[in-house]
Amino acid sequence: MKTLFLALRSVVYMSGFLLLFGWIALLVRTLDRSFGVSLSAATQIPGAISMVVGATLVLACAGVFISRGRGTPAIFDAPRAFVAIGPYKFVRNPMYIGGLMLLIGFGLYERSISILLLTLPLFLLLHLFVLLYEEPTLTRKFGSSYQEYCRAVRRWIPRLTRSCCPQLSTGRLKVATPLASGVVVRPAYVNVTRLLHFQARVKGQISGGLSPFFRWWGSIHLLRRGIA
Repeated sequence: MKTLFLALRSVVYMSGFLLLFGWIALLVRTLDRSFGVSLSAATQIPGAISMVVGATLVLACAGVFISRGRGTPAIFDAPRAFVAIGPYKFVRNPMYIGGLMLLIGFGLYERSISILLLTLPLFLLLHLFVLLYEEPTLTRKFGSSYQEYCRAVRRWIPRLTRSCCPQLSTGRLKVATPLASGVVVRPAYVNVTRLLHFQARVKGQISGGLSPFFRWWGSIHLLRRGIA
């Protein structure tokens, strides 16, 4: 039931965004007379293809958000969990790329130079939004896991080769734990080799005279020190 409610919200939000940008594009189209340039009718076929590919990409991203991210494509109702599967295994912003492909395809189909030019400032705004808000927010939330994902997957240009990023094999990022001071504790893994050496040293230094409690404390001490 919850998934169905998310899907309904996503349909409403995407329909609203589609109508909004369609309305803006049609307003901008009236500027074509100022340019005195008309595109060839041959651009309509690639325009239709671009719209189909862009719409497919947007729907695939929305499906990932709903089924795995527990959220919607809207900024104000974003996914609660970051999921690096589907299109997000190849590029970090496939939703925005799909939207831009829709707009470019619409411009080609309508043979409008003004709509095509509209994609330039729109891409700039999206790029600034990603740099100044989205990526810092995700870094604070997911810590080093998201940073590793960013190193493995490009922002705008798809990487078609297989990545060594472990998050892409599991499809999920670990959430960093925020402290009261605002410091983020990144997800960590215990160095098992150092743990075994420390336990051997403890056993050698404290023969049966000390209680098991101190042996347990020694292991916990290494767990806090032996972070890989």
